[in-house]
Amino acid sequence: MAGATQDLFTDWGPDWSVYNQSYDPKTDLTETQKQRVIALGRLVTGASDAEFAATIGDYVDLDDFARYFAVLVWLANHDSLLQNGQNFYTYLNPDTNRMHFIAWDQDFAFGNTRNNGG
Repeated sequence: MAGATQDLFTDWGPDWSVYNQSYDPKTDLTETQKQRVIALGRLVTGASDAEFAATIGDYVDLDDFARYFAVLVWLANHDSLLQNGQNFYTYLNPDTNRMHFIAWDQDFAFGNTRNNGG
């Protein structure tokens, strides 16, 4: 899935049609996969800190996310999940039922910006 909004992982209610445009799935999702994405949004939006800490690893491959995020920080790409919540894909692994993050569009890496001044 490709993030087409800055509000991913938000609880927009139980109807998948509200999520479809923003998540822009690249394959047909099963009803179970759709409900999994919706449940992740509910967790991120409304869980207590303790509930979030106890269950986020059931929804997101945390080792994969840690590697992705460490490289993202090293690249200093603010046109990304670091600032505007875009320029990445997510993959819901059908074997583990956990999200993986895949970098995309890293043209502003290493602090490169559109307005370098001069």
